Amino acid sequence: MPCSEAALESYSPNSEWVSTFLRNCRSLVDLPKLLSSSPSLHSPIPVSLFFYQETMEVVAEALLSASIEALFSKLGSSDVLKFARQDHVRAELKKWETKLSDIREVLNDAEEKQITEQSVKAWLGELRDLAYDMEDVLEEYGYEALRRKVMSEADRGTTRTSKVRNVKMGSKIKDITRRLEEISAQKAGLGLKCLDKVEMIAWSSLERRPVTTSEVYLPRIKGRDADKKTIIEMLLKDEPAGTNVSVVSIVAMGGMGKTALARLVYDDTAEPIASHFAIKAWVCVSKEFDKVRVTEGLLESATSEPSKLKDFHAIQRKFKEALAGKRFLIVLDDLWSDIYSKWDDLRSPFFEGAPGSKILVTTRDHEVAKWVGGHKNLYELKQLSKDDCRSVFQMHAFEHTNINEHPNLKSIGWSIVTKCGGLPLAASALGGLLRSELRECFAYCAIFPQDSEFKKEELISLWRAEGLIQQSNDDRREENVGDKYFRDLLSMSFFQSSNISESLFTMHDLVNDLAKYVAGETCIHLDEEFKNNWQRPIPKSTRHSSFIRGHFDIFKMFERLHKKEHLRTFIAVPTQKVDNRFISNKVLQELIPRLRYLRVLCLSGYTIVEIPKEFGDLKLLRYLNLSRTLIRCLPVSIGNLYNLQTLILSDCKFLTKLPTSIGNLINLRCLDVSDIV
Repeated sequence: MPCSEAALESYSPNSEWVSTFLRNCRSLVDLPKLLSSSPSLHSPIPVSLFFYQETMEVVAEALLSASIEALFSKLGSSDVLKFARQDHVRAELKKWETKLSDIREVLNDAEEKQITEQSVKAWLGELRDLAYDMEDVLEEYGYEALRRKVMSEADRGTTRTSKVRNVKMGSKIKDITRRLEEISAQKAGLGLKCLDKVEMIAWSSLERRPVTTSEVYLPRIKGRDADKKTIIEMLLKDEPAGTNVSVVSIVAMGGMGKTALARLVYDDTAEPIASHFAIKAWVCVSKEFDKVRVTEGLLESATSEPSKLKDFHAIQRKFKEALAGKRFLIVLDDLWSDIYSKWDDLRSPFFEGAPGSKILVTTRDHEVAKWVGGHKNLYELKQLSKDDCRSVFQMHAFEHTNINEHPNLKSIGWSIVTKCGGLPLAASALGGLLRSELRECFAYCAIFPQDSEFKKEELISLWRAEGLIQQSNDDRREENVGDKYFRDLLSMSFFQSSNISESLFTMHDLVNDLAKYVAGETCIHLDEEFKNNWQRPIPKSTRHSSFIRGHFDIFKMFERLHKKEHLRTFIAVPTQKVDNRFISNKVLQELIPRLRYLRVLCLSGYTIVEIPKEFGDLKLLRYLNLSRTLIRCLPVSIGNLYNLQTLILSDCKFLTKLPTSIGNLINLRCLDVSDIV
C-alpha cells in the first residue's frame, strides 16, 4: 500500500485532497480508478476505503461455502439417489461427495489467501462456477422426480424422451466429474491447508447462532444524541424578519449517517419540535434529479395521499396549496450536483409557507449545500467515536453471542472496528456480513438498481425461488425464515424504509455498491455499463440479470444472453411511470426458451399479448411474473412447470381463463390474480 501507517492514522477529513477525493468518489466502484489516477497517494486517506476491498473479497468468496453446503444437501436427497441408481451414475455422484469433502476442508484457508494470491482467487472462481453447474444438474433430477409424481404412469413417448434426456444427463455428469477432479488436483499446488479445530469451533459458533428480530423495527443508532440536539436547535432558530423559509444542511461523506440523523429529527415526537411544524414532508432526491418525481413525492408525503396528477405544473400548484400559510419542515435527502439547474423550479412552492419554515438537506458536497442556501446553517457530521463504532459493530456482528467466550473472534472484530474509519454504515454492514445465513440473501439484492424500491414479500419470494432460504416441507416455516432474514437485514441498516410507502423498501447507495461487490460478476445490470456498449461480452460467471424496462426493448439489447443458457434470473425492474412498454417478440420466442435454467422470470408491465408455449420447457422456473401484461390466456404447457412456486397475473385486464393444466403445479404457493376485472 503506497500510504504509510502513520499517514493513515493521521487522516483528517478536512484535508483538501481528501475532500476532493470523497467528492469525486460517488461509489465503491469508483475507488480503483480514483486511487490509480491520483497525482499523489501520500496524502492521508481513510483506512476504511482500503479496508472495503479486502473485506468484501473475503465476504464475496465466503458465499461459496454456503453453495458447497447446499450441494451436500442435494446430493443426499432421496430423489437424486433414486434416479442416480436408474441412470447408473451413482458412482459419479459418490466421487462428487468425496472431492467436495476434500475441498471443503481447505475452503476457509483459500478464502483468506485469495486476497493476496491471484491464483487462489482464480481457483475459487472456477470452483464457484462449477458449483452452480452441479446444482443445475441435480435440480434437473429433482424435476424428473416431480414429473413422474404428477404423471402417475409415463406413456411410451415420454419414456423414449426420458431415455434421450438421461443420456444427455449422464454426459453432463461425467463432464462435471472431470472438471471437479481437475479443480481438486489443483489445490495441492496452491499450498492450502485445513483450518485447525479450535478455529473451526470458534467460527461455527458465531455462524450458527439464531437470527431473531422484533416485530416492530426500531433504528438502532449509536452516538448521535448530541448531533440530533444541535440539528433540532438549528431548525427551531428564528430567522431574520422577511425570511419565510431557510435551509439547514447536513454534510458528510457517504455512509456517515446523514439520512439516519435526519430521520431521527424528522420522527421526533418530543416537544418542542413535535408541535413546531404544522406540516412535514420527506423525499429522497438521489443522483438523477427528476423535478416531477421529487415534487410529486413531496406532495404525497405532505398530504399522505397518492397523487393522480401527471402534469408538473398541476402537481406544483397542488403542492403550493398544501404549504400555503403553514410552517413546514421539508427534508430533501441525498442531494447531488444535478440540483444546480433545477433548484429554482423545485423551490417555487416553498415560498408559500409561513415564517419559520425549514428545509433540511443532506448532501456529500459543500458546494451543493451552498447552492441551495444551506451554507449559513451547515452542520458537518463527523465520524463516530471508536467506542460508539465498536458498539454498532458488536450489535450487528455478535448479537446473541458472548464475544468474551471467544477471544480470537473478539480480536478480529476489534481489528475490523479500527478500520471502519468511524463510519456507522461500514461498522453495521461489515458486522452484519459476518453472519453467514444472510450473506447470500444480501448479495442477491445486487439485482436491484440504485434507488429502486421493492416490497418485502416480493424479495422473500425471489430468495425462495433462488434457493437462498432453508428449504422445508412446512411452507409457513420457510416463509417465517425469509421474514426473519429480511427483518434482520433491515435492522442492520442494509435496507431502509421508503419515504413513499410503508410497504416499500430501498438500499443506501453505498450498501447497493456493497451488494454488487459481494455478488461480483454473478449479477449484472444490462442498464449500466452494458447498455451503451452492446459489444461488451457478458462474463462467464454471470447467473443473474436485471434491467429497467424501456419503451422499446429490442432483441439487440439482450443478444449477448443468447449463449448464457445457465442464467437463473431475468428480471424487468418496474419503473415509476405506468405506461406502455414494448419488448421484441424475438426475445420471447427465441431468447427466453433457451434460458433453460431460469429460476426467476419477470416480464411485468410489457404489452405482451401471447406467451409462447415454449415457456413450459423452463422446468426449473419457480417465479413467474406476468402482471400488467395484455395476455388473454396462458399456454397449456404452463402446467409443465412443476417447480413453480409463485405465479403473478395481477392487473392482467384481458385475461379470461386459466388452463386446466395449472392443476399440475404441485409446488404453487402464490397465485396472484388480483385486479383482473
